[in-house]
Amino acid sequence: MKINLMDPGLVGQAGHHFEWVANIVRQLVARGHSVHVYSHTALPEAPRNALSLLAPVTPIFSAHPFVGPGDARQIDPIAGEYYLYRNLSQTTARELDQTGDADLLLWPTVSAYQLNACALSRRNIPVSCCVHYTPDIGGFKTGAMWWRDAFLNMRRSKAPLRCGSFVPSLRKHYLPITADGSFVLFPAPHGARRIEAPREILGTVGFFGAQRPEKGLHILRGLIARFISDGLRVLAHDSYNGLKVHQPSPQLSVIGYVPDLVAEISKCDLVVLPYDPSEYKDRGSAIAYDALAAGIPIIAPFDTVPGDLVESSGAGRTFLYFDEESILRAAADCRASYANVAEAAFRFSSVWNPANGYGPFVDAMIGEVRRVASAPAVL
Repeated sequence: MKINLMDPGLVGQAGHHFEWVANIVRQLVARGHSVHVYSHTALPEAPRNALSLLAPVTPIFSAHPFVGPGDARQIDPIAGEYYLYRNLSQTTARELDQTGDADLLLWPTVSAYQLNACALSRRNIPVSCCVHYTPDIGGFKTGAMWWRDAFLNMRRSKAPLRCGSFVPSLRKHYLPITADGSFVLFPAPHGARRIEAPREILGTVGFFGAQRPEKGLHILRGLIARFISDGLRVLAHDSYNGLKVHQPSPQLSVIGYVPDLVAEISKCDLVVLPYDPSEYKDRGSAIAYDALAAGIPIIAPFDTVPGDLVESSGAGRTFLYFDEESILRAAADCRASYANVAEAAFRFSSVWNPANGYGPFVDAMIGEVRRVASAPAVL
């Protein structure tokens, strides 16, 4: 099957878009599919060349992939959200019309205007897409309306659609607004290799991902200092260079972009996700998925998607408040009973790892749409 992989959010090597696209392309190619990647025009030469080793890459999308209510207000104080959605949809649809022929448009990360662009495009190609966020992401007041319009327009276009998410709690937000009452639950992608045995000693704590405010950037330096003062080693992944540690320590290792992030996660005995609980209530975490699949315990916010996995499995501890002390209390509790926590994480990985991953994720995304797209026409 010929697949066009679409990702306007692919603007660089840092963040989840590059890792996602690279891993998904590997899985598609391994399954015998022909893949062409279409990225944002801002994608630099280095990551473009790296991806080109896997599949052809064409930077084509010009619309800024990360917009918020402030962008809408700049257009119009009252109708700005409507105009923003309309303009982004039309711009992206024109760009889709310039892409090559394919049997399937695969969107590993999709937004409402991008789905609507597929409906407006003249190509009328089957679409499979994955949603990561609630309809009101960023504070949009009309987010649900955008999605409803996109779903209805896709139905009118007659192009087959398979839309879903790997975050179970997102289904309650999207099932009421889909056009056909269908919103698929995909396996959670991860690229982890399971460790050989449960860890015995808590020696190294890891922080991973793009360090941003909702991921606890403002408290990260304090957490690192406290863990070091408690005699632990710290591995901090800082792909956006936002950490800026002013007091280096022999117990601290700071890394930037690495081609095998899972290998770095597996060097740790505990992975801490100092995330804002309000931001992750209905939001997944690739770092959590990789750590849990490897069998590494995690600290995650309570009543969130990664926190619920911890609570149900015992593969770590959760914290209640978005502050240093709450996270440190959870970490101290984890350290006090580390052998039991590590055993629970290892046991959970025996189930979580094979049931999820990039392979099962890709198979779930393309399976049903491939069947519909290849079915003979009914006259």
